[in-house]
Amino acid sequence: MRCFAIALIFLNLADKHWYNHLTVHPFSGESTEENLSSQFTRSRINSVRNAVRGLLHVIRTQKNAWIHSVATVGVILIAAWLQVAARDWAILMLTIAVVWMGEFLNTALEIVVDLASPEQHPLAKVGKDVGAAAVLIAAIAAAVIGFVILGPPLVAKFN
Repeated sequence: MRCFAIALIFLNLADKHWYNHLTVHPFSGESTEENLSSQFTRSRINSVRNAVRGLLHVIRTQKNAWIHSVATVGVILIAAWLQVAARDWAILMLTIAVVWMGEFLNTALEIVVDLASPEQHPLAKVGKDVGAAAVLIAAIAAAVIGFVILGPPLVAKFN
């Protein structure tokens, strides 16, 4: 329950202009808690909707996202089959999340660079290359972590 309350506070504070969303009751001229609550809910729903649009854009347009998808599903299936410990699950999930975050941030960077510099520019290329390198580093680290966690149980399973 405490985590839920903290998340609600964070979501409310994340909306920098929350005070602009205050509604005034048409008859009394006062803000109502009901109106504030429904605006808060609508705002959160719109945030989730936008995030899902971004997720679908990456899945539809980025070839590497398909590779990450296959790797994600593979790791999850193997970890479930091996019945890895909860701590190992947590490490695997965090590692997968870092790779996906890198892919999403790299895609956002590429889109912004294309918008800011529609013509080819050496610095635009460097920016895109650095973003791609970040994803590569995350993917290599994830592979190493996956082998460290899943390797020994896999070897034991087949021996």
